Amino acid sequence: MRRRPPIAVAISLFCVKFVVVFVLSVITVGGAVQVSGAPVEQQVPSVIESRNAALLKAIDRHQCSTTGFGADRVPSSALIRTPRGRMSLVTFDQGWAIYTGDRPGRLLAVCLAQPRV
Repeated sequence: MRRRPPIAVAISLFCVKFVVVFVLSVITVGGAVQVSGAPVEQQVPSVIESRNAALLKAIDRHQCSTTGFGADRVPSSALIRTPRGRMSLVTFDQGWAIYTGDRPGRLLAVCLAQPRV
């Protein structure tokens, strides 16, 4: 017949097991979050930096805003990124269609410069 350990020993052993499993879980999950939570800029710096630089130049060149101009200025064009990843200056109506989801692409900014036809 097998003897049972005293209740104090059983509770102590359970607590030790629980703490060990908890600590290992925190270390594992914490490490996974730290690795996968790294900013994209650290993972692929050259691609992100070149895209940001090109976007900032285009915003400056075409007098664009990512937040709009308010009621006193009406944008006449939009800076978009096509589904293939190319940046393009299009009419405001085309940019609006992308914004509303009627056309594929991504609206990056609205601009005051006239688009090339």
